Amino acid sequence: MLARLKTYTLRGIDAMLVDCEVDISSSAMPKTILVGLPDTAVKESTHRVERAIINSGFTKPQERVVINLAPGDIPKQASSFDLPFAIGVLLASGQISNDKMEKYAIVGELSLEGFVRPIKGVLSIAIEAQKSKDHRGLIVPRQNAHEASVVDGLDVIAVDSLSQAAAFYGGKIEIDSTPSNSESLFEQYGRYEVDYQDVRGQESAKRAMTIAAAGAHNLLMLGPPGSGEPQDIGKTASRRSCHLSHTRLAGVPPALRNRKHRHLGGEPSSSSVASLRHVPLASPSNRGEEVRTS
Repeated sequence: MLARLKTYTLRGIDAMLVDCEVDISSSAMPKTILVGLPDTAVKESTHRVERAIINSGFTKPQERVVINLAPGDIPKQASSFDLPFAIGVLLASGQISNDKMEKYAIVGELSLEGFVRPIKGVLSIAIEAQKSKDHRGLIVPRQNAHEASVVDGLDVIAVDSLSQAAAFYGGKIEIDSTPSNSESLFEQYGRYEVDYQDVRGQESAKRAMTIAAAGAHNLLMLGPPGSGEPQDIGKTASRRSCHLSHTRLAGVPPALRNRKHRHLGGEPSSSSVASLRHVPLASPSNRGEEVRTS
């Protein structure tokens, strides 16, 4: 029997739709075969999936299981394929029905006990899922639901375990979608702890930084050796003003909105909603001793 699900893989900070096909057929030697250019993490997931299925109270098929990830010419990475693999096996073996297989894409990592663990890149996945006309929602680990709900127009279903996901897919239970809370999150995390009103004088420096922020330009601040370094704060008024000025540069650009959060929230780990709060600022010291990102 053949089962087909929708899932996603990451390519850099972007997500790409993947068809997960699971076929179970009779064989003298039970074996799980995974094809479609999976990386090492994806290949190892078959062992987690087998134990998660058994420890969740289901039966592992004693037959040949072939799992195909299409398109086959694109490398697949990350552990987010665990949950779609397990649901696909249960569907193909007839242990659950496929009432909602075409309506929801699914991502998530599994523990050996069958619990669903959070994954990286959910924000990018949710943005891509919202564009798709093939499905109306996305099933994600509960720890990632808060982040995925930032994307408007997408039904985000949070699950805690393989058993719960299987029951939802089979139509045995209903799970309310996580409400979108993008505006409240932007309001909560969009506030800065520092402000330009703390800087006295330095009008030329503030003017230069305003222009740099408006045009997204680089900015080089020159001064005496050690000027602006954290350990020199408080030694002189001029050095303190220099430090105060450049650390407040991120507060000058306008607030981020949904479209721009894709690039900020997607790197380097899209697992934290707090990563959406600020425009990124790289501030290397004059001797290359540190790089501060705010």
